[in-house]
Amino acid sequence: MSSLNSSLYYAASPVHISNGEFLRYTLGNSTPEARVLVTGFKGDPGVARIRDPETGQWRGDATWRAHPVESYCELPWFVNREYNPFFCISTFAPTEENGRSVYRRRKDSFARMPCLFLDDIGTGPGGKITQDKVKLAPSWVLETSPDNYQVGYILAKPIDDRITAERLLEAMVSQGLLSATDPGMRGVARYGRLPEGVNGKAKYIKQLGQPFVHKLRYWSPETRYTLQEIVEAYGLDLDSLAITDHVSLFGDQCADDVATDPYLKELIRLKLVR
Repeated sequence: MSSLNSSLYYAASPVHISNGEFLRYTLGNSTPEARVLVTGFKGDPGVARIRDPETGQWRGDATWRAHPVESYCELPWFVNREYNPFFCISTFAPTEENGRSVYRRRKDSFARMPCLFLDDIGTGPGGKITQDKVKLAPSWVLETSPDNYQVGYILAKPIDDRITAERLLEAMVSQGLLSATDPGMRGVARYGRLPEGVNGKAKYIKQLGQPFVHKLRYWSPETRYTLQEIVEAYGLDLDSLAITDHVSLFGDQCADDVATDPYLKELIRLKLVR
């Protein structure tokens, strides 16, 4: 096997596949019992605002609201190559609201987790984790900003127990493999970027003169791992962790809203909440 720091994974010519094809391989079928959820929007994710389709108001948190995928051939129009497109690593069961079935990116609606990823791997301005931390050959490597990568793993069998999935992700946080400071991007409701799209953060527009275009550097959907293989490769201890319910702190608030809650972010920064 090639070195995990090699150009095979991080500097290869981009692979061109559709977002629908990517989702099909990484998450499997999107069914009424376990829907794939996505979102997408223009602009800087930190400040972007869109009109909330449910209230008609312009809101920042509405940009992160998840939308169910019914067909990979017809993704929601805002999941496109000119927007910031995101997918959730888990699928979700429907809940009843006002006499209709809706899909929310809430941990209590968790159905299964078919994949996971390490984020901000690399040496670019957005890099937080060095490449030597990657211990397994990836299923995919997506460059999401200059020299900064999302390294993903497709699971041989999706995890359908939420506590097990949360323990896995929290163990990766404790090993410095996932961010410990972004409450909306940790846990089973976390978002990852899709290959067809851009990173619209202002700092990259300033640097490049335009949004950074995502580049799928490596794509090997047949590379899949069991839970045990990931645990052993990264030396994770799932049994010693106490799972903290980051969302229940705020009642029944959506993970979508927590991601952009300024008060929660400040509490996290002050280390008053973790």
